[in-house]
Amino acid sequence: VQRSMPRCLEIGRIVIDQTDYKEEKIGIISDIIDRKRLIIKSPTGIKITNPKRLLLTKFKIDISSTTKTKNQNKILQTLELCKKWYKSSWGLKKLKLKLKNSFSDFDKFKYMIGKKQRLVKKNFHKL
Repeated sequence: VQRSMPRCLEIGRIVIDQTDYKEEKIGIISDIIDRKRLIIKSPTGIKITNPKRLLLTKFKIDISSTTKTKNQNKILQTLELCKKWYKSSWGLKKLKLKLKNSFSDFDKFKYMIGKKQRLVKKNFHKL
């Protein structure tokens, strides 16, 4: 896995697919058809999508456009890119947001009360 400075559309770039609003999927840019269409290969399958619906990550894999999906999935598993993604600050924010969205009303209430208590405790020491 390489880290290149700019996040640009290129073959082998790891992306987050946001077409399904409930779940974000990690995939690899396999081929660039034109300015508005890309072929994304992920463990769930192959998809042609618009680059506007993708989030580019800092991770990139050296592959060719002719690499089979089966081999790309093996590469994803061996490099453990999902774990690396969720260890990054961006991935942690996404996990935290997903957890907060799954809260029930009572859990949201407990979270709000805890947040207020932490704020009071933090400001009490400044007095």
